[in-house]
Amino acid sequence: MLKKLAKQILGPFYYQNPSIVWDFREWIELGGDGKIIKDYQLSNWKEVKYSPSSILPDEESLCFEEAVPPFPRYLGFTRNASIAGDGFVFFSDGCFLLQPVWFADLLKKNPIYFKRLSGLKRVKKAGAYFSSLLFWCGGFYHWVAQVLPRFHRVIDDLPADVHIIVPQTMEEWKWESLKAIGIPKNQCVPFQTNEIWDLEEFWYAPPVALSGDHERESLVWLRSRFVADQNTNENASKSKIYITRGEHSSRRVLNEDEIRPILEEFGFRIVDTGALPLDEQISIFKNASHIISPHGAGSTNMLWAAEGSKFLEIFHPNTLDRRCYWTMSQTLGHSYSYFVGKKINGLVASPDSEYLIETERFKDALEIFSRQ
Repeated sequence: MLKKLAKQILGPFYYQNPSIVWDFREWIELGGDGKIIKDYQLSNWKEVKYSPSSILPDEESLCFEEAVPPFPRYLGFTRNASIAGDGFVFFSDGCFLLQPVWFADLLKKNPIYFKRLSGLKRVKKAGAYFSSLLFWCGGFYHWVAQVLPRFHRVIDDLPADVHIIVPQTMEEWKWESLKAIGIPKNQCVPFQTNEIWDLEEFWYAPPVALSGDHERESLVWLRSRFVADQNTNENASKSKIYITRGEHSSRRVLNEDEIRPILEEFGFRIVDTGALPLDEQISIFKNASHIISPHGAGSTNMLWAAEGSKFLEIFHPNTLDRRCYWTMSQTLGHSYSYFVGKKINGLVASPDSEYLIETERFKDALEIFSRQ
């Protein structure tokens, strides 16, 4: 009782509820001290058809939400913005920008948003800065499908001396990916998560689409920066790839050894993308005609395959609402179908738990998939 009373009395001194705007343009329209430097006209968005096809007629239905159209593209500028936490952006008037965090609940439950005193060291940063940080940007899918496409068009209009803020931890493949789109390592500054950076000049471009959705022009641009021959040689031998989750503890196919002979019978090569450098992943997938993958970041490699490739996604029964690779395949012009695994008896089935593939049903699915 006393604790609750103390919180009510002292709360205003410790907690805050700052204003939130969805994007940078909205902040300007509400009186924020910034400006739009350039708007970008992109090709017309084609609505993603809401009918993912099961590979077998008796398959469980998916429950995807409909895809959200890509965001308007522009480059904005302001002075005295700040960066904190997982790429949170807030302005000198205290207002937080929601877009880099995606969803309000992710922002509001973070102490950087609701605590008046964060305990983080504030550091003034002179010069011009552009932040690559987006919530979840550490993972392969989020980096490749969300962080890198954000530089499409924008990269040519940023100041020559701009510093690119990158995550504190940067694996070698991330440095390689930035180099491929024209950003050298010496232009980047890893963000320190135990600090708040107060930036003298802040340049901003929205993500190209909501997390889980995609925009075609930026993905095609990205592919062109990595795959030397955009029109893959029609005479090159086409490959069929199955992506194993290898040593991943989440969403792992527990009886994968039982389906290996079936995959080999139908000519599929088993690839652990998590164990390969980025350039080798690209080399493998750029000539893939058929790709099978349990839901996971390895599916992002469909980006390197030529338009019209076939993609079969395997779902854990508790992840039937995750649409990101369906929308990606549709955006890229690939053919999409899905297969649902089976829960393990006696195991509490969370979205990230292991699951089984029924071998006879899987063989029937491959009979159909291989003929596509």
